[in-house]
Amino acid sequence: MRAVDKYDIVIVGAGPAGVTAALHSKGDVLLVEKNKEIGVPVRCGEGLFGKIVDLFDVEDCVRDAHIVHDVEFYFPKGKKKRITIQSNDIYILNKDKFLQGILKKAMEKKDLQLTVKTNMNALHSYDSDYVYLDGNPVDARVIIDAGGISSQIGRAVGLTKPLDPKDIHVCAQYTVEGKSVDSGVLRLFIDKPYSPTGYTWVFPKGNHRANIGMGMLGTRHYDIKRYLNWFIADHYPNCEKTNYFIAPVCLAPPAERYVKDNVLLTGDAARFCIAMSGAGIGNAMLSGMYAGQVASSYLNGKAHLDAYQILMKKMLYKKLRRAYRYKEYFMKKDNINHLYRLTSFLFSLHSIAPKTMERFALKNVRF
Repeated sequence: MRAVDKYDIVIVGAGPAGVTAALHSKGDVLLVEKNKEIGVPVRCGEGLFGKIVDLFDVEDCVRDAHIVHDVEFYFPKGKKKRITIQSNDIYILNKDKFLQGILKKAMEKKDLQLTVKTNMNALHSYDSDYVYLDGNPVDARVIIDAGGISSQIGRAVGLTKPLDPKDIHVCAQYTVEGKSVDSGVLRLFIDKPYSPTGYTWVFPKGNHRANIGMGMLGTRHYDIKRYLNWFIADHYPNCEKTNYFIAPVCLAPPAERYVKDNVLLTGDAARFCIAMSGAGIGNAMLSGMYAGQVASSYLNGKAHLDAYQILMKKMLYKKLRRAYRYKEYFMKKDNINHLYRLTSFLFSLHSIAPKTMERFALKNVRF
């Protein structure tokens, strides 16, 4: 009979939550990724607020990122608002290199023995203590689920349920290159003709390149690729389009519990994506950091795994519930004008006290 491999911690998923969990773990750790290469394919707008980079000490991993400070919001009937972020940078990442950079930092830690296995699926059974990698059992003292929206582990142990269809949005994106692409402004179009049940984003990557995408409710049967092509043809004609993808995004409320037995949920597996915007990198990294730290402290006899539950409830739960309520409200018909008035009010306050408003946004919204 084949011997079962044993690890202190098994981390399932090498996205932002998974690689950050690895960076903040100690001991004998296995990181498992279903794709062949870490961070590939990129299925993300790749935007990240600068304070998050400082918080996780990953400045050396964003050296090739494009930085912007100006943001424009476009509303129906030609209404537009512009803001200049003064106290922080907004990074448009090369997400694959970003994740690989964090993983390299983890591999260099002296108190971490990290094994990375790619192109491998992980499953968990409620009536078993093992995590199964392509059908082979692995004994883990702690399992950190960083497997994203499609993760099976949280459901297998009873922490999460299947998503409500109205909380799944479909996102599509191209990388667009051409002279008409402004590299200095991040643009958000909350404009019904193009994205009837969501919004369109233009995230500049420098050198007249940008990620241009849109999200729509998954319960509506729109041809999202046709809408996206229509938008690009109107606003960025004669540009080259590459790297098309379509992917689901979880805009659900956060899970109620993130710990059961020896399993910790992080990132999108714990429903930590911000429902109002779809942004999730920052919260994924935050939850991954604390999952790695708590798991390591637990293995050293210095903490209980429920410490992670307490931390996430305090740091994320109320904010994400609030963001979900906002999403539900503004998705209703006729409420887009309320969003425009709210944005106008907040931008007026920003013109008076920019640094105060930016601190407030980081504390209450997160990117």
